[in-house]
Amino acid sequence: MKYRIIHTSMILAAVVLLSITAVSAAEGDSLWSHTYDLTGEGRHTINSIWETNDECILLGGEIEHLYTENSMKAMLLKVTNIGDTIWTKLYDFCNFNSINSVIETTDGYYLCAGCVTFPSSALVIKNDSNGSLLWSNLYDGGGEDVATSILETTDGSYMISGWTSSIGAGHRDMWLLKINPQGDSLWSNTVGTIYDELAFASIKTNDGGYLLAGRVDSCESTMPESDVLVVKTDSLGNSVWTYTHWLEYSLDQANAAIEVSDGYVIIGNLEYSAFVTKLGFDGQLCWFQRYGSFGFRKANAIIEASDGGYLVAGMSGSYPGPGQVYVLKIDTTGDSLWSRTFGDVYFNEANAVIQASNGNYLVAGYKSIDLDYTVGWLICLEGPDTPVEPENKITPFQFSVSGAFPNPFNPTTTIRFDLPVASHVRLDVFDINGRCVGGVGFGESDLLPGTHAITFDGSHLSSGIYIYRLHAGEYNTNGKMVLMK
Repeated sequence: MKYRIIHTSMILAAVVLLSITAVSAAEGDSLWSHTYDLTGEGRHTINSIWETNDECILLGGEIEHLYTENSMKAMLLKVTNIGDTIWTKLYDFCNFNSINSVIETTDGYYLCAGCVTFPSSALVIKNDSNGSLLWSNLYDGGGEDVATSILETTDGSYMISGWTSSIGAGHRDMWLLKINPQGDSLWSNTVGTIYDELAFASIKTNDGGYLLAGRVDSCESTMPESDVLVVKTDSLGNSVWTYTHWLEYSLDQANAAIEVSDGYVIIGNLEYSAFVTKLGFDGQLCWFQRYGSFGFRKANAIIEASDGGYLVAGMSGSYPGPGQVYVLKIDTTGDSLWSRTFGDVYFNEANAVIQASNGNYLVAGYKSIDLDYTVGWLICLEGPDTPVEPENKITPFQFSVSGAFPNPFNPTTTIRFDLPVASHVRLDVFDINGRCVGGVGFGESDLLPGTHAITFDGSHLSSGIYIYRLHAGEYNTNGKMVLMK
């Protein structure tokens, strides 16, 4: 008997094609998730996320120990781009410690901003890429001082934002504090009235100023009441314009903001619903959208996606629960494109979101194990088909060095320079007798065209005058710096 085999290869190909089609993820679908439990108890919360230059992820937050009086530790984690832990750090400076914002600086250091209580002080931590502590500072003016965000400025300094009652117009005011790379205060400014004005987020705007997003608490009502408050400032923290939005007798606030090509997009909460609003560069309202007609929704974080839409992350649920991680994709007019929820036990929330260099979304927050036990949670979602474009950077016209800052220094100083072409770079440091006493290099790799920074550590040297020589391909320059211990 003869058996006929007809188009076997075509059938197998079709089966394979169907299998591939069946497992192909759509934008917003979960690809993987990872939880982080550093102590086996308490409430772990991730508040901030940042992708590092080596394509790893920084996560900052806190752990509250419920059965230990006055105990909350700040936590910082570095994980791979698939969520595996590389290292973890816990900080316990005072009774309550929290990290609200994490960034990587242009010269490769990790900065954290947050707060401690008893006394209430703003907290800034600077680490190297291995997590080793370089310095930590508490900024305590005698009142309530809280840092909710930290940014790197164009001159290599850092800008802290949050609120303070130590200075200002009265009660608690929105606060900008500029510090140098060693953590020393350069200047501070406040925006406020006789009421409480709090900044929960800030961004550096393309015109050189800042945008603060938060709320103003009214003291006139017999019921708790707050209004959305957005403040645009100049480069020195002086108010340029303000925007407010409110519902009567409700608790409203803005939680995050981004700058887009034609204005600013701000998100937050109006009582039990989430909102997204678009403002022009002059602070005038372009559009306003509200999300959630029942239960409650919170909008805590927003990014502009590579396809031009906006991704919002927060919480969605109904009383008495549960609350789920809520991710919403909207178009440029605020209309919903899709949404996803994650977590079905007790309360789960997203506090931060980024689009990674591989195009996928990373959403960070916490996941409930039971009512008194949460773990940090990182969720990876399929990104859009549009690839992530490299950041557009202006190529310097010529080689230049801005010199050492600070100068005099103790024990570190940073030298910034512009490269018009890719170059092999090395910094050598000499004492006044011409003896080489140190140096910083970048291995065999060339640095790409752009603005760069080298930090020199003189901890092993004695006070005195030193000469640095910067070699960058065919370019060479010398400068003087003074170490004062």
